[in-house]
Amino acid sequence: AALWLDPVLWLISGINLTFGFSAAFMNGYVNKTYTGAQLGNSAVTGLAALTALSAGVLSQVFGAISTKSGKGPIVILGSLSFLGIPFCFFALKCCENWNWWLIVLYLLQGSGRAVYESTNKGIFADLFKTNAPGAFANQILQVTGAFAACFFLSSILKGETLAWIALVLSLVTPFGYLAAVALRKAQAAREERCRSSQAALSETPRRNGAV
Repeated sequence: AALWLDPVLWLISGINLTFGFSAAFMNGYVNKTYTGAQLGNSAVTGLAALTALSAGVLSQVFGAISTKSGKGPIVILGSLSFLGIPFCFFALKCCENWNWWLIVLYLLQGSGRAVYESTNKGIFADLFKTNAPGAFANQILQVTGAFAACFFLSSILKGETLAWIALVLSLVTPFGYLAAVALRKAQAAREERCRSSQAALSETPRRNGAV
């Protein structure tokens, strides 16, 4: 709660919230309505495992890339991955008779999840260096909050509604990240100016005394 008044905490919440709503869409709607009906319950289990496996592999890849390119491009990649799921649903008229083409959705979810599990946590560590434990606690709270909203509002948040929420969140996520980074830089510059001013003021009496 101590960090809730810091706008940066909410500006970088995009990946967390998008992951929560996208996972609810996949697990609560796609699995039941399409994957289970077209491929069977065993395929649901197998494709869920594929999502976790692809997330594990890609998190290592994205981590290595981010050390060279920075975290911004990876955030965009993760957002595009989550965006791809509702895009398939709305633009490509997914998912009747997709059968094994449904694997595309699970790979997209795995790619987005990889960013959530790797780069996203690094962003919280970078932007909250003085209170990383508190930042990580809030990061988990944001995800569980999205899951809880999907559960308690399950009569409202169904199918297309979840897809629309995930779509909107994935679109605004990169802009939130860029705004958070810009805000932290502005704060750091302001603090540096304050330190310089204080140092200059402390030097003034010494110079007067010397004279």
